[in-house]
Amino acid sequence: MSLHHVVHLVLVAASLVANVMAIGTLIAFLHDFSDIPFMLAKTLNLMGYGKPWAFVVFGYAQVGWIYFRLFCFPILIWEYGLIEYASERSELRPFTPISQIFLCTLFMLHTFWFCLFLKIDYYALFKNEYKDRQNDY
Repeated sequence: MSLHHVVHLVLVAASLVANVMAIGTLIAFLHDFSDIPFMLAKTLNLMGYGKPWAFVVFGYAQVGWIYFRLFCFPILIWEYGLIEYASERSELRPFTPISQIFLCTLFMLHTFWFCLFLKIDYYALFKNEYKDRQNDY
């Protein structure tokens, strides 16, 4: 998780330095918008509304994750943001390969976490376990 935060902050800071605020704004929007339902599901689970409401909100959050982080993120950020800006502005050429590496890292982390969400779904649906193991330690 720390790697994700470092990469996210570097990308947003680099968009400020390179004066391409549209890319940084898209990165921040796609990340923050898809985090809200997950925090709501976790809050409902910790408040004791685990099975019915937290599971419904968690399912909604996964749909949002798929749409915003696994579909919109590569299309909007990669193709529109980097290719269009890089072709229009030659001073961004040093920024583009570094940003592409960081964006690929973010996309791989999003894909890995989605696999973890599928594992959570498996435990909830087939083994009837709704426990949040993060707070056990």
